[in-house]
Amino acid sequence: MKRIGITTTVPQEILIAAGYKVIDLNNIFVTSDNYMEYIDIAEKDGFPKSMCAWIKGLYGVCVKEGIKEVVGVIEGDCSNTRALVEVLKLKGIRIYPFQYPNSHKLEDVKKSLDDFMKMFNVKVSDVEEIRKRLNKSRELLIEIDILTVEGLATGFENHLYLVSSSDFNGDYIEFENMLKQKSMK
Repeated sequence: MKRIGITTTVPQEILIAAGYKVIDLNNIFVTSDNYMEYIDIAEKDGFPKSMCAWIKGLYGVCVKEGIKEVVGVIEGDCSNTRALVEVLKLKGIRIYPFQYPNSHKLEDVKKSLDDFMKMFNVKVSDVEEIRKRLNKSRELLIEIDILTVEGLATGFENHLYLVSSSDFNGDYIEFENMLKQKSMK
């Protein structure tokens, strides 16, 4: 299965419908036992020490992990992402732009989603099918929240599951099964 990195949360239903395994670059960076390695890669490739460590980390993840395609959120997220995607392009990584419109108008959001679907040549019906499937995991995440309030799940577990839902750990079926096991305890 093709892998695609994301710089922040995006409508991954579209990417999954297009046949991708979604990889949240942030999750790889932040959970790494050796996160400095990713920063070092960026600095060796010319990123200044004074630049945002997070952007350097995302760059390092792409290079070290061999990510060849990335969705870069170029509006509605960190302004440094624009510079990151330009550098990644120079490294031969294919970039797909996505934007969360600053206008917050429903028609602008719809246009952004429609453009994203066209970019990946997927139909609304296929995306909707995936969305319904992912909603099962999202409902289980609510159960994990309830278990945390009841003292049956730790705050750390809750946080890790919620953060991991940005890419469903790269496998939404396995992620759903993991959540089912936790919610049954």
